[in-house]
Amino acid sequence: MSGFKEEFLDHYSRFGLGSMPKADIDALVMHLLEKYGYGDSISFGEAPNQELSERFRTPVSKVKLLRYQAALKFAGGNLDELARKKVVASLKRATYKADKKEIWFSVEDLLAKSWIQGRLKERGEIYDGRFNSEILIVRRKALAHLLKELFSTDDLIQFQIDLAKIESDENLSVVKDKIQSLCEKVLTSVATTVAKVVTEQILT
Repeated sequence: MSGFKEEFLDHYSRFGLGSMPKADIDALVMHLLEKYGYGDSISFGEAPNQELSERFRTPVSKVKLLRYQAALKFAGGNLDELARKKVVASLKRATYKADKKEIWFSVEDLLAKSWIQGRLKERGEIYDGRFNSEILIVRRKALAHLLKELFSTDDLIQFQIDLAKIESDENLSVVKDKIQSLCEKVLTSVATTVAKVVTEQILT
């Protein structure tokens, strides 16, 4: 915990004792918990909001907001890298639903959701989140472009090959199940640097 203490004191005393607002102190503590963990635990960086809510006896909504504020205020120049890690962690835990045009998936982390929405907007894509604040609905091709910023080329090409094999399946419920299974398989792969060469027609 020495790193936790040293970093806390560095931020807390930077502008004089007592000058840091309580909201910033809470965000700083969350940042350090995600980085160093608590007691004998490992980092809480990938822990679900519900787990932290129960551990520290605070509402899930507050945990979500504190994590977002912690990233914005204390990630520094590593914000994009942190956002990518949170996206990967979120996608690994996500629940998926799919049809032939769209994929529905859950993202509970606010920074991860913001990063995803930003990338979709950059490509002129429309996402739908009206049913639930943690659910995003996107075109399958839009998800493919998102994935190629996070996962290796080989994984995505294999995903395209596997998905092509079930495109002719006449039973839509079976197609949904297989697409969901493929998504979960791909999204549990190890994240890599941004893919340089990916087939443009993935998931057409």
